[in-house]
Amino acid sequence: MKKSAFFLLLAVAILAGCVTTTSTPYKNDVLVQSQYIVTRSNPYTDSTTSIRFYLRNYGRDVVPRAVVSFDDLSGLPVNSLTCQGGVQTDDHTCEYDNIASLDSRYVAITLNTPSSDIIKAQTDFQIKYKISFDYSGFRRIVIPIAEDPSVPPTIKYSISDPSVGPIAVDFEPPVGAVTKQGDQQIKEYWGVAGDSFDVRMNFKQVVQTNEVTNITGDNIQLKLQGLYVDSQSKCDFDSSLHGKFVVSVGQSATPVVCSFGAQSFSGPQTSTTIDINFAYTFSTIKTETITVMPRQAEGGTSGSSEGSGNAGGGIV
Repeated sequence: MKKSAFFLLLAVAILAGCVTTTSTPYKNDVLVQSQYIVTRSNPYTDSTTSIRFYLRNYGRDVVPRAVVSFDDLSGLPVNSLTCQGGVQTDDHTCEYDNIASLDSRYVAITLNTPSSDIIKAQTDFQIKYKISFDYSGFRRIVIPIAEDPSVPPTIKYSISDPSVGPIAVDFEPPVGAVTKQGDQQIKEYWGVAGDSFDVRMNFKQVVQTNEVTNITGDNIQLKLQGLYVDSQSKCDFDSSLHGKFVVSVGQSATPVVCSFGAQSFSGPQTSTTIDINFAYTFSTIKTETITVMPRQAEGGTSGSSEGSGNAGGGIV
């Protein structure tokens, strides 16, 4: 090998070793708790304990509004509430506006434990609080239309990646043809000029939550290019292409259906698009158990000590 070629290969290898790949930081959960800590998971009576964490926006877009509400404290009184970067709307609720992508907000609540006159034995208190935030989603499909049903279009059906967020939508487009490759059936998606076809849009949750997300009809809108709504067939959208009813989204798919036809075009084929935009408020319930110890247990063999922290508990 010539010396110049050797050094060229060496340089390429060195440069290749310097290239690093970074995975996307975005998460469908969007708002994620970080640096979560309970200052005392086993506090004594007549003392305090705090729950502290940051809410970080792992979405691509700004979270326009987020609310953390400590609605169920099992009777433990609130000593203080910190809503850093936000607004305290009452003694147990923080509200935040315009959390930028990858930015964070701090939340901390301090609770008083009952007196020793009330607590005579180890007692568990389950804390429940809700994290809610407003967000939106988008998806697009491109549907080929053939002028002659016997001549499949060369344009291919395509669908955009789902937008980042806890709610996503999938499409079931029209099937233009089915071919076999061995034991497999291959569906080709396209429509035919002059014939209407149904498109089903399935909303679903893509993260774990114990809450159902209700999307109102006015927060779901279609945008069509090269298509019209077939007024003689079923459509879950009104004349302005907004949804007609509330869509309740859980872990299973919730369908919305509409029938379309292709606008007139010249040539053997054309491409049409359907855009769907939707906005919603997503909520999830978090829990934390605080075990209050009677004062007579202090210094005993119970295994708990005031001041013991929990850096990871409570996140579900």
